[in-house]
Amino acid sequence: MRKSLFATLLLTCSTAALAEDWVLVSTSDNDTDEHYVDRSSVRDYGSYKRAWTMTKYIDGWGYDGSYKSSRLFEIDCNNERTRILSLTRYYKDGDIDSIDPSSPKWIYVRPESVMKATFSFVCFGS
Repeated sequence: MRKSLFATLLLTCSTAALAEDWVLVSTSDNDTDEHYVDRSSVRDYGSYKRAWTMTKYIDGWGYDGSYKSSRLFEIDCNNERTRILSLTRYYKDGDIDSIDPSSPKWIYVRPESVMKATFSFVCFGS
C-alpha cells in the first residue's frame, strides 16, 4: 500500500513538473513564424527573469533549415535587454543541434520587434 501511494505521488509530481504552458506572444509581419513563451518556465532571479521560448516556422523552414527552435532567454527587465543562454534547433530529418554559449552577449530590445513582445510578456505578464 505504501509503495503504491509513493508511486502515485511520485508520478503526479513528475507530471506536474513537466507541464508546459505555451502562449503565443507574436507572429512575424509576413506571417512566416510564430513566437511562444512557456508561461510555466518563467523564473525570477532578482533583477533578471528567465523563460523558455519557441519559434515555429509556419511554412516549415527557418532561415537555417529548421522547422522549430527553442531558446532559454535571460531578460533584464530594468534595462530592456536579453541574452540567449541555450538554443536548440529541430530539423525535419530528425536532427537536433544545441548551442549553449559560454559568454552570452546582452542585446537591447528593439521597439516593435518580436523580442519586444516576448520581453513584455515575461517582464510584465499577460
